[in-house]
Amino acid sequence: MSEISIRAARSEDQELLSALLAASYASLKGSYDPHGLDAALPYMSRANPKLLAGGAYYLAAIGGEPAGCGGWSVEKPG
Repeated sequence: MSEISIRAARSEDQELLSALLAASYASLKGSYDPHGLDAALPYMSRANPKLLAGGAYYLAAIGGEPAGCGGWSVEKPG
């Protein structure tokens, strides 16, 4: 079994994180209202620089290959 590693994301990871987000949200289209998701997807599928700078966003890798990401903020969206 490959090793899973998790580290804090950095600003230089922004393009990679955005690609991971776009791939994951695109596969979820069938689970959401199409109109709502189409409107939200451009915002949801880009890594937010403020979250990256805040130190509460993470990148997971399996066997050294990027596999997922996620984070949080105490600020309200928008």
